[in-house]
Amino acid sequence: EETAPFTVLAIQALMPEIGTTPRSDLVSVGDVLTTVNAVETKRLTLDEVKNIILGPQGTCVTLGLVSWRTGSRYYVTVRRHWELDEDDLPVDATPTKDTGSLDDIFQAAGRGINSAV
Repeated sequence: EETAPFTVLAIQALMPEIGTTPRSDLVSVGDVLTTVNAVETKRLTLDEVKNIILGPQGTCVTLGLVSWRTGSRYYVTVRRHWELDEDDLPVDATPTKDTGSLDDIFQAAGRGINSAV
């Protein structure tokens, strides 16, 4: 079973807490997930992280990450389970294959998929 650190492998798009346009620039591939709703991820399994990220449709989740480029900690609050067609994705958001890792969780949180990993 996978354990921390959880590194972002791919991002399709995330829906910000405020706004109606999906964004792919909120999180970068290579950034490390450190908290979910203020819960430290370093002692959690991937399934535990997934269960915290996935939640009731329309609610928000706050992700704490560390940038691989700068080492800076930052936070992103996104809405869970919103519907999105492939045509609505930002131009620079490339759909990814199922890799069985953290990218599935972000896709689930951002695209309304009710099961991940």
